[in-house]
Amino acid sequence: MIKICCQRLKFGFCHILLVLLFTSFESTSLFAEDKIRVGESYSNLYSHVWTRVLDEAEINAEFVLPPHTRKRRMFVAGDLILDCCSAPVWRIEPEEVETQLHTIPLLNLQEVYVFRKGGVRPITMKSFELLRIAIVRGFSYEQDEVFTNVIQGGTKRDALELVAAGRADFTIMDEREFKAYMDVSPLPLEIGGVHSSLPLTARVHKSRPDLLPRLNAAIKRLQDRGEIAAIVADIEKKAAAVAAERIDGASP
Repeated sequence: MIKICCQRLKFGFCHILLVLLFTSFESTSLFAEDKIRVGESYSNLYSHVWTRVLDEAEINAEFVLPPHTRKRRMFVAGDLILDCCSAPVWRIEPEEVETQLHTIPLLNLQEVYVFRKGGVRPITMKSFELLRIAIVRGFSYEQDEVFTNVIQGGTKRDALELVAAGRADFTIMDEREFKAYMDVSPLPLEIGGVHSSLPLTARVHKSRPDLLPRLNAAIKRLQDRGEIAAIVADIEKKAAAVAAERIDGASP
């Protein structure tokens, strides 16, 4: 009788172990499957905002940062499920429109014309045909369908350096980012007017529409708490501190 009870206890114990092991394995598998491939922002400032939004939305992100053109192709193909941050007017290729959903705006940006120091001139529609415009390869710009004389750089910094070196007449850039670049590593450049004011959104691939309300709710909560504005202010403050330290260090 005692032997039978022991055998039953052993069987019960083994059964419990098997259930626990299976549950643990299943949970691990589910967690792994829940990892979402996410396009990281090329901007240091917006990367911080994007990461905070994903954390708030409790999305388990696997960040990737391929070159601009490839990143856009990956999103269309569904190899990226989420991406940030861009203005809707920059993502209007037919295959993009068919595969993307936009979140509510995270924040707004102001694009400005950047010229070599002392070389500011008025920009008209004719300017887009006659002047040399430095752009970032793979990027879209408002009114870029009329850009005629284009010189491509691999990064935003490349575009700025093309203008500073006199190889391009001007470029178009987010004002916040331009000021941050100049604070950290200045070039002989200056702002010469506003090109456009646009909302920045994140994109959700249509294969995962369930993620859109989660992201929208997270963005709204962060905005209501003032966290997105605080992140932007903190990054700008740090860039200004680097500039001040550089200037102080250069003083006799």
